[in-house]
Amino acid sequence: MVISGHKRIVWIDYERCIGLLLVVGAHVFGTSNPALQLLFGCNVAIMIVVSGFCSVRSSKCSVTEYYKKRGFQMIVHPWIYFAIYFFLVGLLSIGKKFPYSMEQIIKTFLFMDGIGYSWIIAVFIITAFTTPIIKYLIEKVSMAKWVLPLTYWIIALVLFVFQANHIIVKALLYICGYVFLTLIGFSICKEMKMQKPYLIGGIIVLFCCICVILLHQEDVFDISGNKYPPTVYYITYGMTVSLLLMILLSRFEKRLSLLRVTKYINELSRMSFDIYLWHVFGLYIANKIENIWLKFVVVVCVALAGAILYNMIKRAVMKK
Repeated sequence: MVISGHKRIVWIDYERCIGLLLVVGAHVFGTSNPALQLLFGCNVAIMIVVSGFCSVRSSKCSVTEYYKKRGFQMIVHPWIYFAIYFFLVGLLSIGKKFPYSMEQIIKTFLFMDGIGYSWIIAVFIITAFTTPIIKYLIEKVSMAKWVLPLTYWIIALVLFVFQANHIIVKALLYICGYVFLTLIGFSICKEMKMQKPYLIGGIIVLFCCICVILLHQEDVFDISGNKYPPTVYYITYGMTVSLLLMILLSRFEKRLSLLRVTKYINELSRMSFDIYLWHVFGLYIANKIENIWLKFVVVVCVALAGAILYNMIKRAVMKK
């Protein structure tokens, strides 16, 4: 991550790439057993916490400029990709039936999971567009950094205990859960107090308490079942892994910065959103490959090639 006026934070690039790798891995290997769920389940949470962290350290700009920039990046940019995706799928489907209905196409452009995997973009849109509000509240209202998390915990715990399933409740969990993770990333960057043991200790204790509740219900390893929408169990689990990774990677930042691979990690981190978009086309290409490791390699290669080519074309167009 390159920061205007600040030293580059190498470990953030590594954590973002780890989160991205876990996202791709989950879509290739699946989450059919508890081990895979524990391994891949924290992927989205890591990406959201990192996004919240980076939102503080990025270059300062006016709110209007921020929304214009983020609006293009999070809405227009995916629309361009989806148009390319359906065009390429159409070329590959010549002489065969087109695999998607008009309803799926429309839902995809509305980020309603039409072709799958586009729901994460909706999450990033929500968190990106609420970031200025979080910034304002924390900077202008002294108690906000305590009131906002406390409000989330009260709402999430009540909904978790009573197992509410209404559509409004689910929407509330999606919005509040991921905005809360953004707030965590924001707060960590703002104060850089990752080393304080009570922060991690409190989260781990809360996570263990929730595990005890779920263990009684024989549901302790059901990460996926608590992810859609994200319950307090999933949010706590994802937050715990994200913060532990931050502590681990930040401790080794000097060593990481000396590695030759770091310059490539930085570039992959910069293109992470493009890589995520293009991995969807990689999944389509590799759909019939039975060897799971070969499938993973193909998806990664297609995602990287697509992201690199797209960025090369974008730079060429912008120069003109």
